[in-house]
Amino acid sequence: MAEQSALLARLARGHWFVHHSGKRGAKPQRRFVYTHANTICWSAHEGDAPCLGRMAVSHGTSVVAGASVAVLRKKRLRSAFSIVTQPQTLDLEVQTGDDRDAWLLAFKAFVSSACSHGACSHGACSHGACSHGACSHGACSHGACSHGACSHGAC
Repeated sequence: MAEQSALLARLARGHWFVHHSGKRGAKPQRRFVYTHANTICWSAHEGDAPCLGRMAVSHGTSVVAGASVAVLRKKRLRSAFSIVTQPQTLDLEVQTGDDRDAWLLAFKAFVSSACSHGACSHGACSHGACSHGACSHGACSHGACSHGACSHGAC
């Protein structure tokens, strides 16, 4: 339990990763990735900078070694891993395979913790943000969608 708490705290503080967008011709970008409520956010700056992207975890979220982007699969990067939800995937890379293994454990603990606390009962969020799988204003932390704004009708 203490180890899981340490992993979750590490994710909440955030870390710099190389983000592979999967878009044809796009270069990998250095991104600061952190967690809030049941959401994984990434930014170009550390601290309170606005998110460039976010991903709400749900019961179907998986964290896997390797990358889902075809180009990365071909390279067989030992230091890459993917966080997969519907409809999006976050492909990240770290310095070493050992680093990747540590972050795999941390993100798996985050997904497990968020789902066990009811925060991802339907992967929904507030203010209409569910249409793209992002949680806005941390409203998903209580496991319910506020304002009836879920585009998928789960509210």
